[in-house]
Amino acid sequence: MLVFAISLAAMALMPLAVTGTNLAFPEIERSFDGSTRAVLSWALSGYSIAIAAFQLLGGQLSDRFDAKRMFLIGLGVFAVASAIAGGAPNEGILIAGRALQGVGGALIVPSSLVLATAQYSQDRHPMVIGVWTASFPIGAAAAPSVAAVLLEYASWRWVFFATAIAAASVALSIAPLRVRLPDRGPAPTERTDYLGAALGTAAVGLLTLGIVQATSWGWTSLRTVGVLACSALLVPIFVRRSLAHPRPLMNLRLFQTRSYSTANISNVFISIAGMAAWLVWPLIMSNEWSYSQIRVGLAITPTPIIAGTVSILSMRWARRHGYRILLLAGSVLLALANIWYVVALEADPDYLGAMLPGLVLYGLGMGLTFAPVNAAALVDVRAEAYGQANAGFSTGRFIAGALGIAATIAALGNGDGNPFDGYDRAFTLLAAISMLSALTVGIFYPRRRA
Repeated sequence: MLVFAISLAAMALMPLAVTGTNLAFPEIERSFDGSTRAVLSWALSGYSIAIAAFQLLGGQLSDRFDAKRMFLIGLGVFAVASAIAGGAPNEGILIAGRALQGVGGALIVPSSLVLATAQYSQDRHPMVIGVWTASFPIGAAAAPSVAAVLLEYASWRWVFFATAIAAASVALSIAPLRVRLPDRGPAPTERTDYLGAALGTAAVGLLTLGIVQATSWGWTSLRTVGVLACSALLVPIFVRRSLAHPRPLMNLRLFQTRSYSTANISNVFISIAGMAAWLVWPLIMSNEWSYSQIRVGLAITPTPIIAGTVSILSMRWARRHGYRILLLAGSVLLALANIWYVVALEADPDYLGAMLPGLVLYGLGMGLTFAPVNAAALVDVRAEAYGQANAGFSTGRFIAGALGIAATIAALGNGDGNPFDGYDRAFTLLAAISMLSALTVGIFYPRRRA
């Protein structure tokens, strides 16, 4: 039970690396006033690119080697990187620290899942996976408030120092414990596909880089087109090598399992809709309604609290009835939340009447989808392949989140005219994407567990 709790604590740390930096960005700009916003934006995108690029490698290492060792290494890298970012004397060191944070996170996520599931019997794994995934929105509930308080009473550097202290504390908590590890059977005789690992990491990294930077570079710029083209060239080479090698970076035959492939597709749509909304809400409340940082953080808090609570409750239901109805209902609720915003939001501030109902619908929708879709993807996967399978799932989630933010920024436009026209376009887009998730699950996800 203690090992399980520690793995949840590590996952709950992840949102602070994203939310805290986003909230701190204006203060970071003022600290490095000699730098440009385009350069400093790499402090935001560097983390996303690195954690997406190295996720598959982290999953491979967690499955092949001691998951506790990988977990400790990941926490160590994450803590050191956070300290580097917090003490950065210039923007270059800050960006390097953020990228290294992403590498640490890419080791923490798959290894923490392996540790969490290894403590329980196979029949309890769906419930364990659901609670483990729910720890992310629960952490997201605390992250805005914690970051806002640190910014109010200390400085942006303490957002990173606090993260470093928390990661080191988690590592020290598990280091002396004897933990149960999954039985992998006899050691494999084949060598890991190191070339494939390099190809896969580069392909995912370039794809994420192109999506994240397209909003500042321009979708038709030579840099964006060149980066995405390089990724497109590497993907088929990586796929072919993965199918042929006995120990590939990613076992693509997992996608032959209908529950895994369908849940991964649904995950892309859910992640686009779920993560992009976190960009739009602060923009409305801060830019249009003149809310302070602390007020924005507190205003958004109901969504992750509801999502985390509903996630845990929904997994009990899923153990008896499966995941299909949950994912269908949750996707429809996400669509309704976005439609509500199109209809209800106005220029005059109205948190209780216009913003909060949508936040509640979003919390319910994310609670029925964010954790359950993760468990739905792994329900028919062998336990010894959890790290690799979940790394593929998480890679899709991070790439989809980056794509959703880029698409939402494009929908918002350049700010000319009535800003709420842009918000309406963004919420309409997210509503349509949520319905694509509902259609995917409704048509393709197995009605019963295989």
